[in-house]
Amino acid sequence: MHKTDNMTDSTIDPASDAVNSTCENNDSNRQALFRIERLAKDQMVSYYKIPRSALVFVLDGTVRVSTDVYIKQTVGGEKNVFVVHECDNVLIRGVDDAVMLYCFFNSSMAFCYGLSLKASDDAQIKKVRHRPKDELPTLPIPKLLMEELELTRKELASNLLDIRFMELKRYVILMMLSKLFRRDDLIYMFRYKPGEDFEFSELVFRHYSCDVDAQELAALTGVPIATFNRKFKKAFGMSVLHWLNTRRKISILMDLTTTDMTIKEIAAKYNLTPNYLSDFCKKHLGDTPSSFREKD
Repeated sequence: MHKTDNMTDSTIDPASDAVNSTCENNDSNRQALFRIERLAKDQMVSYYKIPRSALVFVLDGTVRVSTDVYIKQTVGGEKNVFVVHECDNVLIRGVDDAVMLYCFFNSSMAFCYGLSLKASDDAQIKKVRHRPKDELPTLPIPKLLMEELELTRKELASNLLDIRFMELKRYVILMMLSKLFRRDDLIYMFRYKPGEDFEFSELVFRHYSCDVDAQELAALTGVPIATFNRKFKKAFGMSVLHWLNTRRKISILMDLTTTDMTIKEIAAKYNLTPNYLSDFCKKHLGDTPSSFREKD
């Protein structure tokens, strides 16, 4: 069973102004700041280029997560939190019945609350470098934070949270994260888009499409290829080719599992032949395209 949805579906009519905070990067608007997602076993939800970053708290059950960087990562069993980043493609499947709480934020807010990388964090960066790079960064939810999240879940179910209250709740949760976790743990969880160059990152996402290659992407951004490659490695922590391949993997996986497109149509979408698509899936996703359709 598929549950194809869009993170911008849940909207709220807020009062004219959001609660003031010490951070200027306040993104309170007509979009809900929290969302509850319930998945039955084998039920799936997919998001294409999500408009805002989100902390995803797995409150109950276990899910399997694929993003533009991480494929089929299991999260849950014990209560955990992970981050999905703005403009990511995300696919989440319930391993068993699961409940997730999304807390949305814009990327620059992470700086305001001390959650993301800063220039002075050299010592912390060294600690993070030794952690696994091919695993979705997750952290266990401390008991005190879990109590706040459970309260938030009940308030959402009772429709008690207007936009002002949501802004205050988000402030509390982000502050608790900054106080309850070590600095290197936070850098580890938020590391995919550490934020050294937001303008360049936004430029890349604005011109990215599923069938573009590295040369074309550089040309579309108007940045000379040598400069583009250097800035890209600094901003994203990987080569352009690696990044494009990881995004292509999750996009193809989403097309195979959440659409009615034929395998031939999917191959054409990415300027591939069906045979090359089959080889790509076997190499990067561990199975043939038809096998994913059979599992579905």
